[in-house]
Amino acid sequence: MCIRDSGKHLTKNFSRVIQTIESSQTLVSANLSNLRNFSNQTKYGNAKILNKNSVYLEGNIWKRTALNYTVTPDTVLKANIKINGPAEIVGIGFESDNDITESRIISLYGTQNFGVDQRGLVTDKENHEITLDVGSLVSGPISRIVFVLDNDNGSKKQYSNVTFSEIYLFEKGNENSTSYEIKVGL
Repeated sequence: MCIRDSGKHLTKNFSRVIQTIESSQTLVSANLSNLRNFSNQTKYGNAKILNKNSVYLEGNIWKRTALNYTVTPDTVLKANIKINGPAEIVGIGFESDNDITESRIISLYGTQNFGVDQRGLVTDKENHEITLDVGSLVSGPISRIVFVLDNDNGSKKQYSNVTFSEIYLFEKGNENSTSYEIKVGL
């Protein structure tokens, strides 16, 4: 089940909430400053680290970073997403290798029918804070998280872009779980 919230009930600085709720836990971070191309999907464009918790993609680009995690039925992803320009697929993947597994790519926005369709979660291109019940869509061990901006039909002069920020992966209802704050940069 996916939850869309208008922002009325979610806390803007989620990392402080996680630290407060799980004060006895250590936040484990994936370092997105080590972004790499995913599969053979990057055709053109750039990826930039905007600050310690935001990654910006422009063009037609799929980027991955290492993240060893086991997705359970209770795994939840929270993130902010801002989209500019046309896109076929804007999504997040939970992969175990460097090959595309369509059933492990969650499509959040775009014109192309691909992956696990959750496009109703992002209804326009403005900044959206999403909460995604990943565990009901994907399961098992992952070794990388993939950020997707697919725009094969776009001209190189007509860049689309997306910013993923405030990205958290955690287990709901389990106070003894380890939460992953996915940081970008140092």
